[in-house]
Amino acid sequence: MKRHWPAVAAVTIYWTATAVLLGQSLRLNDGHLIYPLDDAYVHMAIARNVALHHVWGVVRDGFSSSTSSPLWTLMLALTYFVLGVGAAAPLVINFVAGSLIVVTIGHFMRAQSAGAPLTFAVLLAAIFIAPLPTLTLAGMEHTLHALVTVWFAFTAASLLASNRPATKRDLAMAGLLSALAVGLRYEGMFAVGVAALLFMLTRRWAAAGVVAAAGTAPVVAYGLWSMMHGWYFFPNSVLLKGQVPSLDLKAILAFAAGSPALHNLVGNPHMLLIVVAALALLLVATTAPVWNEDVFLLTILIGTSLLHMQLARAGWFYRYEAYLLVLGAAVFGVIAANRLPSFRTWARGSAVLPRLAGVATLFVVAGFPFVSRGVNALRTAPTAASNIYRQQYQVGLFLDRFYTGRSVAVNDIGAVAYLADVKLFDIFGLASLEIAQLKRAGRYESRELAASALRHDTEIAIVYPSWLGEYGGVPAGWTKVGEWGVADNVVLGENAVSFYAVKADQRPRLVENLRRFAPGLPGAVRQAGEYTK
Repeated sequence: MKRHWPAVAAVTIYWTATAVLLGQSLRLNDGHLIYPLDDAYVHMAIARNVALHHVWGVVRDGFSSSTSSPLWTLMLALTYFVLGVGAAAPLVINFVAGSLIVVTIGHFMRAQSAGAPLTFAVLLAAIFIAPLPTLTLAGMEHTLHALVTVWFAFTAASLLASNRPATKRDLAMAGLLSALAVGLRYEGMFAVGVAALLFMLTRRWAAAGVVAAAGTAPVVAYGLWSMMHGWYFFPNSVLLKGQVPSLDLKAILAFAAGSPALHNLVGNPHMLLIVVAALALLLVATTAPVWNEDVFLLTILIGTSLLHMQLARAGWFYRYEAYLLVLGAAVFGVIAANRLPSFRTWARGSAVLPRLAGVATLFVVAGFPFVSRGVNALRTAPTAASNIYRQQYQVGLFLDRFYTGRSVAVNDIGAVAYLADVKLFDIFGLASLEIAQLKRAGRYESRELAASALRHDTEIAIVYPSWLGEYGGVPAGWTKVGEWGVADNVVLGENAVSFYAVKADQRPRLVENLRRFAPGLPGAVRQAGEYTK
């Protein structure tokens, strides 16, 4: 038991921190389990419709390609089919995945004969720089994706460093983890692509083929299925949120030169430090004539990080790059265990105190972005959940009560789709193909939005006006009758969401419905507009 105490203690700390955040969230949200991101409810809505109506869509009317995490959504759907639809499923799955992350990294550290203090420190870093408690409460696929990415990276590095040919079991495991990583999040293609390239460079053709084919399979299968339903090959979330350059020469050249990656690294210093530290260690580790497992791990970490910074988003509620932070903690921890004897020899040399002081200063300075990020993520998680509860969640309850079966326009679709059985017109475009087509064609503007809303027989709109600013503003024919605001916004698109009557004859009804619903709103919701008079 002594050799396992770091993992046991770390898991206990992770459970305790998660429980504390959950307790704070429940207290702020009148005892309701609320996830701090509306996106979590997008997966839950699709999963519910799959389980209950056998429709892969945000609403049960038909197919929609609104998720770039199809495997996560499928897992939720299977859970709902077996156990029934419930809000706790994402939390439970994340809780198990977070615990397995700690156990897995602890196992890798023990395999390197790492001392208990070092192992415990690495596990705490993995827990609190991601941080796992916040990811767990987010109710999305990021915790499980981080776990699978760690498994995949270490499996690939072990195969790359091995002197023996890969067995069928090795190939099957590498292929399975490739498919899981990409199926859970399309960003999994970054790690899979780097590993496949390394397998090719080391002439391990079978492994390269298996990893590349298995990693590509979820994207191709989902893409073809989506196209069969008349949607795009890639999910709308990828097409509308990904970092794709415009088609002018200057933008293409800047993209090819790595401008997005540089911009993202500068804006996210924790990721810049990971890449710089990994590059520095890579220079030290490659002094040997033969590449070892450490070198391959560092190369996978660097390559995946740079690809993510170039092609994907970072920074939004601490989640997009969280898997890289977990992977970084695991890789740096294992390498520290391997290099500790060399460090001890170096530390015993002349001028030991200045050397140790320099190392300590470096750790403090370099660690600040990680500590700051972790503290902020833990601090804001309950408040973010409260934001969702007081705005999107209440919108969902409002629509469920007064607009069942009717067409409504919104820009945040998750909680609305999960809580209310409405005909959804998504003005952002994740769940409405017509809007996505307008955006991609460069024709999305106020008049087109108004015409499209009328074609969908939309009665009311509940939106953030600023989101439409660059497209000509809120359509002139829409009449604002009220808004709900929050004072401590940390995650919402705007402090207040506004209610509009899209059709003039719907204005009296919307005013009356808002008045009837108002007494049930949480006290912290700031109400304003015509219906309050």
